Amino acid sequence: MRYYTHSMSHHHFSTTERSEIAILLKKSYSHHDIANTLGCSQSSVSREIRRNSVHGIYEPRKAKQKARVRRTHSKYQGMKVRERPDLQWYIIDKLEQQWTPEEISGRKIRIFPTSVQRESTSGCTQYMVSNTVPCYQNNA
Repeated sequence: MRYYTHSMSHHHFSTTERSEIAILLKKSYSHHDIANTLGCSQSSVSREIRRNSVHGIYEPRKAKQKARVRRTHSKYQGMKVRERPDLQWYIIDKLEQQWTPEEISGRKIRIFPTSVQRESTSGCTQYMVSNTVPCYQNNA
Protein backbone atom coordinates (compact mmCIF):
# COMPACT_ATOMS: atom_id res chain seq x y z
CA MET A 1 0.00 0.00 0.00
CA ARG A 2 1.41 3.39 -1.05
CA TYR A 3 0.60 6.60 0.76
CA TYR A 4 1.16 9.98 -0.82
CA THR A 5 2.66 12.79 1.23
CA HIS A 6 3.17 15.53 -1.35
CA SER A 7 1.20 17.05 -4.18
CA MET A 8 0.88 14.73 -7.14
CA SER A 9 1.41 15.70 -10.74
CA HIS A 10 -1.46 15.25 -13.15
CA HIS A 11 -1.76 11.86 -14.83
CA HIS A 12 -4.45 9.68 -16.35
CA PHE A 13 -5.42 6.51 -14.53
CA SER A 14 -3.95 3.37 -16.07
CA THR A 15 -5.92 0.21 -16.81
CA THR A 16 -4.38 -1.40 -13.73
CA GLU A 17 -5.33 1.54 -11.52
CA ARG A 18 -8.89 1.47 -12.84
CA SER A 19 -9.11 -2.24 -12.09
CA GLU A 20 -7.83 -1.59 -8.59
CA ILE A 21 -10.42 1.15 -8.08
CA ALA A 22 -13.20 -1.26 -9.10
CA ILE A 23 -11.93 -4.00 -6.78
CA LEU A 24 -11.60 -1.63 -3.83
CA LEU A 25 -15.05 -0.16 -4.43
CA LYS A 26 -16.53 -3.67 -4.37
CA LYS A 27 -14.77 -4.19 -1.03
CA SER A 28 -16.47 -0.98 0.22
CA TYR A 29 -13.27 1.06 0.49
CA SER A 30 -13.82 4.80 0.81
CA HIS A 31 -12.56 7.17 -1.88
CA HIS A 32 -10.00 8.39 0.63
CA ASP A 33 -8.66 4.86 1.24
CA ILE A 34 -8.57 4.12 -2.49
CA ALA A 35 -6.60 7.32 -3.07
CA ASN A 36 -4.09 6.39 -0.38
CA THR A 37 -3.70 2.93 -1.89
CA LEU A 38 -3.10 4.33 -5.37
CA GLY A 39 -0.91 7.19 -4.14
CA CYS A 40 -3.07 9.97 -5.53
CA SER A 41 -5.50 12.56 -4.21
CA GLN A 42 -9.00 11.75 -3.05
CA SER A 43 -10.42 14.31 -5.46
CA SER A 44 -8.79 12.49 -8.39
CA VAL A 45 -10.37 9.20 -7.35
CA SER A 46 -13.76 10.80 -6.70
CA ARG A 47 -13.66 12.58 -10.07
CA GLU A 48 -12.66 9.36 -11.87
CA ILE A 49 -15.54 7.44 -10.28
CA ARG A 50 -18.08 10.22 -10.83
CA ARG A 51 -17.15 10.89 -14.47
CA ASN A 52 -16.66 7.32 -15.60
CA SER A 53 -19.35 5.33 -13.80
CA VAL A 54 -22.30 4.07 -15.81
CA HIS A 55 -25.62 4.14 -13.97
CA GLY A 56 -23.77 4.37 -10.65
CA ILE A 57 -21.56 1.36 -11.34
CA TYR A 58 -17.82 1.72 -11.91
CA GLU A 59 -16.46 -0.78 -14.43
CA PRO A 60 -12.81 -0.36 -15.47
CA ARG A 61 -13.37 -1.23 -19.13
CA LYS A 62 -16.23 1.22 -19.53
CA ALA A 63 -14.38 3.83 -17.48
CA LYS A 64 -11.41 3.61 -19.83
CA GLN A 65 -13.67 4.05 -22.86
CA LYS A 66 -15.48 7.06 -21.37
CA ALA A 67 -12.16 8.71 -20.46
CA ARG A 68 -10.78 8.09 -23.95
CA VAL A 69 -13.84 9.66 -25.58
CA ARG A 70 -13.57 12.70 -23.30
CA ARG A 71 -9.86 13.17 -24.09
CA THR A 72 -10.54 12.84 -27.81
CA HIS A 73 -13.31 15.44 -27.62
CA SER A 74 -11.08 17.78 -25.61
CA LYS A 75 -8.27 17.48 -28.14
CA TYR A 76 -10.72 18.17 -30.96
CA GLN A 77 -11.82 21.43 -29.32
CA GLY A 78 -8.29 22.82 -29.59
CA MET A 79 -7.95 21.56 -33.14
CA LYS A 80 -11.03 23.54 -34.19
CA VAL A 81 -9.21 26.72 -33.18
CA ARG A 82 -6.09 25.69 -35.10
CA GLU A 83 -8.17 25.35 -38.26
CA ARG A 84 -9.05 29.05 -38.10
CA PRO A 85 -6.00 31.37 -38.27
CA ASP A 86 -8.20 34.38 -37.54
CA LEU A 87 -9.28 32.77 -34.26
CA GLN A 88 -5.70 31.84 -33.40
CA TRP A 89 -4.51 35.41 -33.75
CA TYR A 90 -7.52 36.73 -31.87
CA ILE A 91 -6.85 34.37 -28.92
CA ILE A 92 -3.13 35.16 -28.86
CA ASP A 93 -3.83 38.90 -28.94
CA LYS A 94 -6.28 38.67 -26.02
CA LEU A 95 -3.90 36.47 -24.02
CA GLU A 96 -1.21 39.09 -24.41
CA GLN A 97 -3.75 41.56 -22.98
CA GLN A 98 -4.17 39.22 -19.96
CA TRP A 99 -7.73 38.11 -20.81
CA THR A 100 -9.05 34.86 -19.29
CA PRO A 101 -10.33 31.96 -21.45
CA GLU A 102 -13.88 32.80 -20.37
CA GLU A 103 -13.48 36.44 -21.40
CA ILE A 104 -11.93 35.45 -24.72
CA SER A 105 -14.59 32.90 -25.60
CA GLY A 106 -17.51 35.14 -24.61
CA ARG A 107 -16.26 38.02 -26.73
CA LYS A 108 -15.21 35.71 -29.58
CA ILE A 109 -18.78 34.52 -30.15
CA ARG A 110 -19.88 38.11 -30.75
CA ILE A 111 -17.01 38.82 -33.14
CA PHE A 112 -17.19 35.46 -34.97
CA PRO A 113 -20.96 34.71 -34.88
CA THR A 114 -20.81 32.09 -37.64
CA SER A 115 -18.05 30.18 -35.89
CA VAL A 116 -18.76 26.61 -34.86
CA GLN A 117 -16.92 27.37 -31.62
CA ARG A 118 -20.05 27.53 -29.46
CA GLU A 119 -18.52 25.40 -26.67
CA SER A 120 -15.66 27.82 -26.94
CA THR A 121 -14.23 28.05 -23.42
CA SER A 122 -13.00 24.46 -23.61
CA GLY A 123 -11.73 25.03 -27.15
CA CYS A 124 -9.89 28.19 -26.18
CA THR A 125 -8.38 26.57 -23.11
CA GLN A 126 -7.31 23.44 -24.99
CA TYR A 127 -5.74 25.56 -27.71
CA MET A 128 -3.96 27.77 -25.15
CA VAL A 129 -2.34 24.92 -23.25
CA SER A 130 -1.07 23.35 -26.45
CA ASN A 131 2.44 24.12 -27.67
CA THR A 132 1.03 26.83 -29.91
CA VAL A 133 0.60 29.44 -27.16
CA PRO A 134 3.74 29.40 -24.98
CA CYS A 135 2.74 32.53 -23.04
CA TYR A 136 -0.20 30.59 -21.56
CA GLN A 137 1.71 27.39 -20.75
CA ASN A 138 3.61 29.10 -17.93
CA ASN A 139 0.33 30.04 -16.25
CA ALA A 140 -1.49 26.72 -16.75
